[in-house]
Amino acid sequence: MSADPSPTAPDYTPASAMSLRDLRAEMLQRAAAAAAKARRARRRGQLREARMLEQRAEQLIEVARSVNVT
Repeated sequence: MSADPSPTAPDYTPASAMSLRDLRAEMLQRAAAAAAKARRARRRGQLREARMLEQRAEQLIEVARSVNVT
């Protein structure tokens, strides 16, 4: 039985099928979601989890900035 690595979300699009502008927007959206999760974790006192999520958001923002959409 082969495992399907793609998410089950109906709006999932492989990165290879996305335009650079869409890819950049996706990375920024994921960064915003990670930052929101980090804020919730920090409010609950889960500082380690919050820091990991903040770092993930920073990484996603760096990736988004590196995508050239001229």
